[in-house]
Amino acid sequence: MFLGDKKLLPPKQLQKVINTVCELLRQKTKESDEQEETKTTTHDQLTYQALLLLLKANPSHPLPGCIFDSLDELLLYPHQWVRQAAAQLLGHFLALDTTTVTVKSSLSQARMEGYLESSLTQLQSSNILPGHASQLTKNLVWFTFTSLETGDSISCDRIVSRVLKHAAVESSQDNKCTVKRDIVFKWIGATCAKVDESVIKPYLPQLLVTLQRELKNDEVPESIKVLATEVVNFLRDKYDKNVIADALVAAEKSVAEKKRKRKREAALLAISDVTRTAKRKVKVNLAKREKRKAKYLKLKSKQYASY
Repeated sequence: MFLGDKKLLPPKQLQKVINTVCELLRQKTKESDEQEETKTTTHDQLTYQALLLLLKANPSHPLPGCIFDSLDELLLYPHQWVRQAAAQLLGHFLALDTTTVTVKSSLSQARMEGYLESSLTQLQSSNILPGHASQLTKNLVWFTFTSLETGDSISCDRIVSRVLKHAAVESSQDNKCTVKRDIVFKWIGATCAKVDESVIKPYLPQLLVTLQRELKNDEVPESIKVLATEVVNFLRDKYDKNVIADALVAAEKSVAEKKRKRKREAALLAISDVTRTAKRKVKVNLAKREKRKAKYLKLKSKQYASY
């Protein structure tokens, strides 16, 4: 309420308030215990309101260095509202001019690695709010773009593999939920829009494998298919046709090689552990039976509905 009124709260006094809030956030974050994501406590509300104050004050007022120390823990806070506000605050820091003294002194390489790891860990949550998903996508794009531009292949490989893994897990375990794949596909499109063909070329096969998997799956929600189609069309328009064709061939070879590897491992397992293989076959057959039963009931209901 007082942020925009210099008469009610002069800049010097406001800076003292901000410093106090940051120090309290640092102390309270250390004292916070594990709790359910959906359960809101007074401590959660105070932490969330404090982060909102910092979001409104930044960048018109410089933030003290202590907030950078606790931001790692706030990004992994148990409550989803606090994680969203912390991701938005991180986005403000990343959007600042990196030549400023404040950012140079506060955002060291080790600290940036911590922020990257926390952002990747945020993707594991099953509760990601729409606003949080949008900000998380922007933060991941920034980290990926910076890694590609600086030639940090280790960080870039880690980002690509971790992000794409979350999309694959969601596709196989919870196909109806599309939050993580929505983040991943937008991240692919935004990252490719910012970098040149030569920079992204080594990662194109991995990206196309993720997109093609959703396009070939008939059980995928229509919104995800539309988004995947848009991203693939964008890549074809932006990059050379031969580069995309080579990437698609490499993607198909990668998928085929993974299938052969899984079959080889299954064959070896059948020889080395007969009991486990038998239990797995029973489980697979029961799953097939349930799937056929569900398909039969669905067709039967449609047949009766036509009368």
